[in-house]
Formats: sequence, structure tokens, C-alpha cells
Amino acid sequence: MSAPSAGSRLRRGWDPPPGIAGLLVPFVGSVVLLAVLDPVHWFQGSIPALTDLPGHVLPPSLLRSELLPAGDLQGWTFEWFAGFPVYRFYFVLPGLVAAGLGALLGDGLAIRIVAAAPIVLLPWALWAFGRLAGLSRSLTAGITVVGSSCVLMTSHRIMGGNILSVVAGEFSYAWSLPFVALYLGILVGPGRSGLRTFWAGAALAAALLCHVVPVIVAVLGTSVFLFSPALRTRVLGSWLVSGILAGFWFVPMALRLGYVASWKWAYVPSLTDVVPAELFLVVPAALYGAWVLRRHPGIHVLGAVAVAALALTAIPQDLVMRARTLPVWFLAVHAVAGAGMAQAILTTVRHTPRRAGLGLLVALPLTGLWLFILLIRGVDSSNWRPVMEGLPATPAHRELAGLVERLETLPEGRIHWEPGEWLQEVGGAHAMALIPYWTHHTSLGGLLVDSAPLSQLFPVVDSELSREETPITHPRDVPSVPWSPAQALARLRTLGVRYLVTHSEETSTAVAEAAGPPLDRFGPLRLFDLGPVGLVEAIRCWEPLPPGTGFRKASLDWFIRWSPGAPTLAPVDALPATAAGSPSCAWPEDRPAPEVDGVRIGEGEIRFAVQEAGVPILLRVSYFPAWRAEGARGPFPAGPRFMAVVPEERVVTLRYGPDPMERAGWFLTLGGSLLLVVVAGSPWARRRLGWGSEDSVASDGVPTPEPGGPSS
Repeated sequence: MSAPSAGSRLRRGWDPPPGIAGLLVPFVGSVVLLAVLDPVHWFQGSIPALTDLPGHVLPPSLLRSELLPAGDLQGWTFEWFAGFPVYRFYFVLPGLVAAGLGALLGDGLAIRIVAAAPIVLLPWALWAFGRLAGLSRSLTAGITVVGSSCVLMTSHRIMGGNILSVVAGEFSYAWSLPFVALYLGILVGPGRSGLRTFWAGAALAAALLCHVVPVIVAVLGTSVFLFSPALRTRVLGSWLVSGILAGFWFVPMALRLGYVASWKWAYVPSLTDVVPAELFLVVPAALYGAWVLRRHPGIHVLGAVAVAALALTAIPQDLVMRARTLPVWFLAVHAVAGAGMAQAILTTVRHTPRRAGLGLLVALPLTGLWLFILLIRGVDSSNWRPVMEGLPATPAHRELAGLVERLETLPEGRIHWEPGEWLQEVGGAHAMALIPYWTHHTSLGGLLVDSAPLSQLFPVVDSELSREETPITHPRDVPSVPWSPAQALARLRTLGVRYLVTHSEETSTAVAEAAGPPLDRFGPLRLFDLGPVGLVEAIRCWEPLPPGTGFRKASLDWFIRWSPGAPTLAPVDALPATAAGSPSCAWPEDRPAPEVDGVRIGEGEIRFAVQEAGVPILLRVSYFPAWRAEGARGPFPAGPRFMAVVPEERVVTLRYGPDPMERAGWFLTLGGSLLLVVVAGSPWARRRLGWGSEDSVASDGVPTPEPGGPSS
């Protein structure tokens, strides 16, 4: 018998063939998106420029060179912010990939690959979602093609998920979206409940290790299935598995959220943010698909997640902007629209035009318009080409290279720089934050500002240092202060800064008058040495923190009104008993300060020796409760947001972590994983949990659709 013709196959609702040929849709989608990225400029070996991407080079290099050799995935580094817990509040999975690739290809190319990977992999994740959720190959193809197009949106540049956000440095968010898609598909598809529960939880855990916002949306959206007898156990089980697998990172992060630097991001999305003009092209098809395929669980879960993303934009948030949930909304709408377009095309080719009017009227014209706009967008890489041309292509790269070379010849010290638009000429503020990556110096500033409470004080110094507006958004609870370079220098010294880089003529002149002539000049850049600063020294006078007062607010108020010679802020229980309740000094002004000898700082350890016990010692290192002191009481928080100890022995040693929160997280992951292995190997446990049987969401009253049927 001869094979049916193409026309007859279409009229009967032909699907793309299974097997290798069925993989052509995600493969072509990835190739198209890879071409859109302009690989000639994207995949170079140089470090990117201008956005947050340069700063993302340092944390993976620390993970590879310091944390992993010590057997840790999160730890302490002194490179930024006078020290901060790296990967304690930031997402470790993309960093692990970047660290591994950096060892093979170099950190510049590695960060470019890591930034591009989620964009190129999204078509495969959406294709897997459709097949795992039980959708037909035709509908899966529509979801793959149209769903992936959300990465081409240009209405937002920082919220996450699209190419422009990835170029801005938000690639961790983009990494979470493919894992969320896998989680949703595995969760609602038919199959063995135990396997589905485990793999859904594993996908959700991977998403959590990439970014928490899409996971919150996914969990809230899938919580509606707790009312479904067929899916309730699977949903709860997947949450449990994800908590176990990601517990080593999530538990210590969640339990220490009080130490996140809350910048109080306050951007509230408007209606044009929620439904931008480019989304109008797919909304009609999405409504059509949601109606025609309303009985399929795969469409149910996409709709639930879309509603959850919208609902979260109305909830007040400080740690993240409300609009950060919108990329999940965009992805869900595009995916449902793809299913609607595919269903409309199937309806058109299966039936006569008289019965296919809705599909012809709604989906087909929009499909053509969407493809045309996709082509127009795809050839325009001008938005990210300057970023991917890298640091060597920036106007002042030679000056930056000269500065780095000069710093290599100077004694180790903490460095800061004048804020302003001039930073774009050297590759951006986060290019300057790579000085610890290139040299043996550390930096007061850095990229991961949310990971270091000390970063909230920088706008005070920067507004005194430059008349220009600070490039970083000013926190709502930090008041602006007038321009005063001399006062800024005094603050920088108390923050442990030795070297300062200036650019503007006005600031450079004022700094030269207060600190002497610059060490060197590199074009308009001037490098000043403010003099050696003791990072560990005795506290002469202290000001007790009133009981019941929050240290964060008190330290900010103290820092704003601070002047040279002001008593150091410290909690009452950290002070000698004779000083509690009022400002006090340890010794008279005419007596020399006790010396601190043998100071060694590095590799998560601080060691020093004192002449006499009982005298409070200030460490110009950011406070974090995972530090433990040997030979001293403390550490205690001290102004501005440093640490203080009261020695009880001559030699004092402070070591970082692991703290009880980290131990609890690893106990959950290791102990829970062992329990999962026991359950998987026990037929009795599988029977009790219902994990060994074949099940389908059809048991909940939603029939599993047949290929070619009206709901497929």
C-alpha cells in the first residue's frame, strides 16, 4: 500500500514524526536563537564590558580557586565589601558551571557561555515540557517555537528571562526558567508517580539553585493542584524532594535573610509593563489556546503559573522588585499562545475553511506577523554588541590596564573609586570591581551588593565624593549628603581604604589638597595613596548601642553623623562593664594606643596578637555571625558594620564557618537524600506512598487527550 500523501496527513491532523526527526523543532529554535546572539561578537575570550557581566567573573573564580579546594560551595572572601559571604545569598549552580568552564576556557569566555546557555536551551526545555505533560507533538512544537520567542522581548531590560536582561547580568534568572518548565511538565504528565515526584523535585531544586523568584511563582502556581486528588501527593512530594536536594544552600540562606542588604527595590510595574505592546501579538492566540485546550493539565499549569506571576506583582516587596515575576508571566503567555497557534493551524488543515474561521481569523495572521517581527528583531544585535566586544574595546581600556599594572607594584590595600559616568569609558563600575581579580588588592565596592550590609553605606561616601548622581540606585532609607571630598576621605579611611581613584578635575583637586599629590596618572584617572590603614586596631573610645535598638539603623545613623575621633559604636554586651550605659574610653588621650602585632588576614581566617587582654579590638572586616573567635569574646557587630572582639588571651584567632545554619542545610540534604534512596529501594515504602503505580491526571476527571483530537 502506498504511503498517504502530505495533504491527507495534514487533513487527518498530522504530527511531526517521532524520534530524531521530532527533535528538529527545538534544534532549529536553538540554532536561530544562537544566530540572534551574534556569536561572532558574543563568544570571544575577553571579559564583557559595561553591564554587570564583568563583575560576575570574580565569584566563579573564587569558587574554583578557594571554595571548592576547601570542600565548600559557599564561604568568605575579603575581595569585596571589606569581606562578605560569597554564594551565601547568591545562586551557586550557574557559578559552578562558570567555574568549571573557566578552568578549561578562561573566565572571560566561560561567563559568555554561561550567559548564553539558558537562552539557547530554552527551546529544548519547552519541548520537553510539552512532551512530558502529554501534549501532542504539534502542540509541543507550537509551545517550543512561540514560547522561546519571549527571550526576544525588548520592553524590559533588567527583570530577567530575555536576552537584554542576560546581557545586563541577570543570567541566573534565565537559568531558572528552563528548569521551571521541566518541573511543570514532569509534575502534570502521566507516568509512574514516584519517578515523576522525584524528577519534578530535582528540576525544582535546580531552578532554586539558579534563582528564587521563578521558583516562588512556580510553587504558588502549582499549589492549586493541592485540591486535586490525583496530583496532591505528587506536588507535596516534589516540594519535599526539592527542599532536600537544595537544602544545603537554601536553608542557611533563608535563616540568615536578616543579614541581606535590603536596598528596598521599589519599582512597581505599570499596566504597560504587564501587557507591553509586543505582548498584544500573542494574547489573542493565548486566549484561543486557553479556551480550546482548557481541559488539558499542561495548559492548566501554565495558566496557574501565569496568574501567580501576576498576583505577586501586587504584593509589596523589598528584597526583590515586584516586576521580577513578570518574565514568568511572559513565558507562560507565549507558551499558551504557541499551543493556540498550533491548534488553530491543525483545525484549519483538518477542516474546511467554513469550520476553521476562528483559526484563520485569529491565529494564522498573528503567526505570520509574529514570524516577521521575530526576523526583524533577530538581525538587531546592536543592543548587546558593545557589551560583548569586551573590555579591550572600551575607550579607556589602556588607562585601566596602566592603573592595574601600577597597582601590582604597590603594597596591598583596599581600593575605592569616584563614582560617575566616566566608569563607562573603562568598561563600567564592575570592571573596576575586577581589580581584586587582576591584582593582590581588595575593593570596597563590588557587584553582589545584596550580599553585604556594608554596601548600604556606600551612597553616603559616594555622594560626598562626586557631584554626579551615584550610578547604583540610592537606597530609600539612606539620605543624601552634600559634596565634601575631605569628609569622604575621612570616611574612607575609617572603612579601611588605602587607595582612591578619581576622574573629575574638581574631585581630584580637592583630594590632592587633603591627601597630597597623586601617585600616578593614567589619562584623566588619578591614583591616590591615602596612607596605611590598620585593619585590626584597639578601640580607644566606644559608644554603646542602646538596648532594643536595631544595629542596622543605629549603625547607619552613626555613620551619617560620624566625624574623625568619634567613639566606635558597639552593643552593650560587647563592652567592659565599666563602660556600659554611656560613652567611655579605655585609656586617656595622652596614652599611646595598645599595639596589635602579627596581623594575618586571608583564607577565611584572621589572626593577631595583643599586648594586654580586655581592651576591645576593632576589625575593619564586615560582620557576619558565622565568624567564631578563639582567645576572645565575640565577635560583636561594631560601627559602621564591622566586627569587634574583647581579647581574653594574647593571641586571638577568628575563623569563618561553618555555622549551625550551614550544618542544618547539609544535614537536610545528605540525610534526606539517604532517606530517598531507602524509600526508592523499599517496595513497602513505595506502596505506602503510592509511588510505584502507573497513574495519570486523567483520574482527576481530565481525560488524557488523543493526538489529533480537539484538546491536543
